[in-house]
Amino acid sequence: MFLARALLRDSSGNEVRLRYAYFIKCTGVIKDAAGEIMELRATYDPLTKGGNAPDGRKMGKLERNALADLDLTSLPYAVRRDALLRLFDGVPAASGLHVSRATPDAAVARRWFADFEGAGLDGVVAKRTDAPYAPGQRTMLKIKHARTAEAVVIGYGLSRSGPGVGSLHLGLYDEGTLVHVGGIGALPDAARVQLADVLAERVFAEALKRGG
Repeated sequence: MFLARALLRDSSGNEVRLRYAYFIKCTGVIKDAAGEIMELRATYDPLTKGGNAPDGRKMGKLERNALADLDLTSLPYAVRRDALLRLFDGVPAASGLHVSRATPDAAVARRWFADFEGAGLDGVVAKRTDAPYAPGQRTMLKIKHARTAEAVVIGYGLSRSGPGVGSLHLGLYDEGTLVHVGGIGALPDAARVQLADVLAERVFAEALKRGG
């Protein structure tokens, strides 16, 4: 449906270049009684595989305005990313806008993971290319470098999705001053409940010491 609507809006009977695919031309469309697209008819040039023509002719990609009002959330990640690349095609580097790198090659991802650690990269993210957008859900995998540090628990927040602790707030001493440095939220469910009881007792004990 995404491709059909984009083609109908952008091609107007002319050839359109699909990224890494072919030059295609929309020749007709069949709709149902409600006006929904049921079938899209098109021709393609078999000599343009990969999106390049042997005669050197240039065709416009699907225009940005053909994507502007389309809801892509139900489409696979691979299709959504391709649409994002189309939107950014031609945006000058000086604009400061960039698309994050992505690769289907695990060896390349491992090299990025190792090479960019010194530049402050925490790790890499792995996503299913066939998964739709899932708002509010953690459907990706974060692969981070393993680091350890001794820190002080200076506070905590309760979980919004169930009983127990949602996160621990951590601090480190910097020349005698306790400085907040971040938090931990990846906790097993059993540990969340157990920590809530332990930390509540500590908070109550500290309040008694201070006469609260």
